[in-house]
Amino acid sequence: MSYYYDDASSNVDYYNNNNAYQQQPNSYGQKPRPQQYGNNPPQQQQQQYRPPPPEAVAGASRPWHYGICHCCSDCNSCIEAWCCSYCQISRQYNMIRKGKPEIDWLCCLGMAFGTMCIATFVLWIGACMVRQRVRDRYGIEGNSCGDCCVTCWCTSCSVQQQLLEMTSVSDFPGACCYDASQGQYMT
Repeated sequence: MSYYYDDASSNVDYYNNNNAYQQQPNSYGQKPRPQQYGNNPPQQQQQQYRPPPPEAVAGASRPWHYGICHCCSDCNSCIEAWCCSYCQISRQYNMIRKGKPEIDWLCCLGMAFGTMCIATFVLWIGACMVRQRVRDRYGIEGNSCGDCCVTCWCTSCSVQQQLLEMTSVSDFPGACCYDASQGQYMT
């Protein structure tokens, strides 16, 4: 007997607790075969998903909370963006993709080695992709061409702007150089 399990563990619990799938003895008086998984079927690990903030409604767009030239106004995020850009881009990527405020080492090392071995544009491509995801998640106005130009001309300014934006909507991706207290960058 096969079961269909979706990611909602409540459905699995409902069927197990209400005995909806109990096996009955067959017509020959034989005992039923034991269920393959007993009363505790394997549960798939659910991925953490953090929905975008309410202002990111489909079709709505808003400007960035902080301008691209906000560099000198906040020393901590400026140092983080200039000195630890690979780690910060990977943190932002990990926060958007998995909801975890930690470094995605594969992303970080891939950009670092790619930049050292191939060319500088590897960092630009990674930064541009993360910038697009940040814009999409938070409903920020802009386009792919603008993202590419900003990350090409000043990657660190772009990384800092994204860091401040994510922090302002309570999605602080973490930092190597400092720790942001809750609500520090609220607008």
